Amino acid sequence: MLAENAGTEAYKTLLWLLTISFLIMIVYNLLPEKKRFITEPLLPMLQLILCIPIQYLDVSGDNLFLSIIAGFSVINQTRLSQAKVYGNGALGTYLLGSTARTIFLYQDAEMSDLVRYFFVNTIVVLLALLAFYTLKMQMITSIHSGGYIPWCFRVPAKRHQRREIVRSHS
Repeated sequence: MLAENAGTEAYKTLLWLLTISFLIMIVYNLLPEKKRFITEPLLPMLQLILCIPIQYLDVSGDNLFLSIIAGFSVINQTRLSQAKVYGNGALGTYLLGSTARTIFLYQDAEMSDLVRYFFVNTIVVLLALLAFYTLKMQMITSIHSGGYIPWCFRVPAKRHQRREIVRSHS
């Protein structure tokens, strides 16, 4: 995205907005869960709000991934009830930024191409966020039903067999 915007007037602004958005994502994801509740509504929403001017200023057209990544990050770190709200927020920020960019480009481009681009990308963002939310629901359902064992609690079969052999010989 930055390489394609290198010669534009908005390059420095885009660089700052992307840097701030990236730092927010890193800080939010690295915070321990006990301390995350303090910044829980603020940092994810700020990151999602930063997607709007980034999408408006970007000339590359590859900005839909920014909303998807920001949405994935927030959905992954929140409870299921909040994940739905943040997923809708990610879709809303994409729609606002993309609509603003489409209106801005209306004078320079053909309307049929803009509408096709807008709707195809909107469907991609919607399906990606919906798939990630559904996967989170499935993971939570598996955990509650007892069918899911996190990797850190799994005992490899060979080590488990060795323990049984040692116990039987003792």
